[in-house]
Amino acid sequence: MNKQYQSDPVLRKWVNPYYLRPNTIDAIRESSLARPHMSYAVLDNFFNEDVLDNYLEKHRKLRFYKDEANNPYDAFAVVGEKGKVIGSELFYHKAWHTLCAEYTGTPLSQPGEKTLIKLRAHNADSKGFWIHSDRSDFENVSMAILVYLNRNWKHDEGHMLQLWSKIERPEGIDTVDFSWEDFKDKRLDFLDERYSLTIDLATGGKTEPSELFLIDQVIPEFNRLVLTDFIREP
Repeated sequence: MNKQYQSDPVLRKWVNPYYLRPNTIDAIRESSLARPHMSYAVLDNFFNEDVLDNYLEKHRKLRFYKDEANNPYDAFAVVGEKGKVIGSELFYHKAWHTLCAEYTGTPLSQPGEKTLIKLRAHNADSKGFWIHSDRSDFENVSMAILVYLNRNWKHDEGHMLQLWSKIERPEGIDTVDFSWEDFKDKRLDFLDERYSLTIDLATGGKTEPSELFLIDQVIPEFNRLVLTDFIREP
């Protein structure tokens, strides 16, 4: 299958040719699956610069709205509809879905048929994202894909992506150090200082007391693609 990506006109338009090579795809997948707790990949300089320049010109003209105020994160968003959102030709393209799934070895039940696109923007004073899973008990979610489009990022601007894993204990836990009710209107600066914690983990529209440890922290560099698998670790 992966040899066909190099001849796909949409992928050739958007994706750095290096990431369409069969040997590259195989190497990324092997690396993703070898990670000890979850399968994920961080790929730099992923999109072709010329198509990104055109994309960003349109992106600057978008009107963003507060993103689901009741959910535990602080952001503004535009929900993408097929044929309407910028980048639709790629984001809803079946070969794009299967390519991303190959990078992490993720099985897709409906490649090219089911996806949710959100274009997000964050204010300089945003509080941050509460630790959560995008996997839902009601939806068969296989993976999440993020791309960072902010040029010249600086450390004091924040917005780094943290990946956490849950420790499963047969007895469970009753109390947490960090409660959603206590922090829902505050900045989440404590996440900068912790490598493990007990917290109200948000998942499937609810929270549950959970013990977590930090796997990785990803800097939001321009043109960086992050792929996370939800089959192996939700």
